Amino acid sequence: MQRRTHKGRGVSLIELTVAMALGSTVAGMALPSWTAAAQKGRRADAHQLAQQIEAAQSAHYLQHRRYADALGLLQPYGVRAVSPRGHYEARLQSGDAQGYRLTIQALSSSPQSHDGTCASFHLVSTRGHLVHGAQAASGFDTQRECWPQ
Repeated sequence: MQRRTHKGRGVSLIELTVAMALGSTVAGMALPSWTAAAQKGRRADAHQLAQQIEAAQSAHYLQHRRYADALGLLQPYGVRAVSPRGHYEARLQSGDAQGYRLTIQALSSSPQSHDGTCASFHLVSTRGHLVHGAQAASGFDTQRECWPQ
């Protein structure tokens, strides 16, 4: 009579635990990189809003010989205070015959509100010269990291 031996066909508890630990480690390393890449991609929403406002301000200036000092004045040109994908909100601090100052910040309801590198975007237009700026949540200048070159 032959004796039959059954080889284990399943996964042992130790093997399962090791696999879960390895998977968790890999996920833990990948998540911050993925989050940073997603935030960087969503910054394009702020850039698009800035471009819309720049174009509308130029059109407004041609008609009125001064820049708008409120976003409501740019509505006839299709401008809204909130960015196209809903991550950012724009505010005009000033606008006159010489130029304007615009700030774009992430909405608190958006995942971009956790973007510490590009907490706010700024545009300053003075006598036709446009300067882009950005600030980190810590207050440091992050223009190079936040605006496309």
